[in-house]
Amino acid sequence: MPGQNPSAVLLDYPKRVKPGAVRWSAPGWSFNLVANTNALVNGSIVYQPIFVEEDTTFIRVGCRVTTLRAAATLDLRLFADNDGAPGALIEDFGNVSLAAAASVEIVIATFLVRGYYWLAYRTDAAGAGATLRGIEVTSGYSSPFTDDIATIGTTPSQMYSVISAWADPAPAPTNHQSVAEAILWYREN
Repeated sequence: MPGQNPSAVLLDYPKRVKPGAVRWSAPGWSFNLVANTNALVNGSIVYQPIFVEEDTTFIRVGCRVTTLRAAATLDLRLFADNDGAPGALIEDFGNVSLAAAASVEIVIATFLVRGYYWLAYRTDAAGAGATLRGIEVTSGYSSPFTDDIATIGTTPSQMYSVISAWADPAPAPTNHQSVAEAILWYREN
């Protein structure tokens, strides 16, 4: 603004450019790696942090099944952020089937205000599980959260997991996960 001290202007994330086309996204994530595929672990909840840049209504949540697991499902939920960790349950989206190698999605109408959240998934696939990727299968992911490590010399990551039943608030994470575990995407209008 004219006449305003530049040092007094607070920097902030820019607003997204909203194209006319409907699109899938992993809110807040950037893409700079070769795409990965992860194998599910029965009973493990994986928490995927997202950053919603501006108030948005999301109309789908989903992922891509690359190796099927007959009769298995993936349970999808959304948790609030609690100071950098998953907190209170916001929404239980339900289940998608892992019985076919295909893109799977759930129709939702979830309005999120600007901020951090945790998408989460858990499978009931016993034994050798399905493998999954994000809806966009040509790019890898870079987390919107600052990376951290549990032990010096290990690979940093901000994905968390825990082998547990669902709860509200979210069961406390006990493990760090690779960004290869970031397979959930949102679709917006």
